[in-house]
Amino acid sequence: MFDVALFVYIWTSLACWYGFGLFLWWWIRQKKASKVYVYMTFLLAGIGYATSMAGVSRVFFLGGDYNAVHRLLDSRLWEYRLFPMAIILTVIVVRMTMRIKENKLWRPKK
Repeated sequence: MFDVALFVYIWTSLACWYGFGLFLWWWIRQKKASKVYVYMTFLLAGIGYATSMAGVSRVFFLGGDYNAVHRLLDSRLWEYRLFPMAIILTVIVVRMTMRIKENKLWRPKK
């Protein structure tokens, strides 16, 4: 049976974890990175973690192991699955807000 949700979870997880590894490799190789590059690296890891957890729960559900689904939903792993994304998204938004304020970009151009 083909499950679209599981396919998307696997696809997204693999793309994010590969992207995280690729960005991190490049970052280490260059010995420096812009802040946007660093934010993107960690955002990929956060999305990869969240979608991996969703994929695991979907596998348990499709396999009929409802006790495993329940244990996963009660675990700290599930509880904190969105935490990395929330942190990095907050950092990105705060940083952009600070840049706008520092450069006075909210004022109309004359």
